[in-house]
Amino acid sequence: MDNQTIQQVIQHKYQELSKSQQKVAIFILKNLQTVGVHSAAYVGKRQG
Repeated sequence: MDNQTIQQVIQHKYQELSKSQQKVAIFILKNLQTVGVHSAAYVGKRQG
């Protein structure tokens, strides 16, 4: 998985994630431009 983007990694592993992890993954994919500057707690609260 070297040199893959975060989008590629999420897409590749998506089906292996739990339902709550899938929600976070979708949030990340929809908010790539800003998610890197937020804490994990912020992302967790925003993804629902």
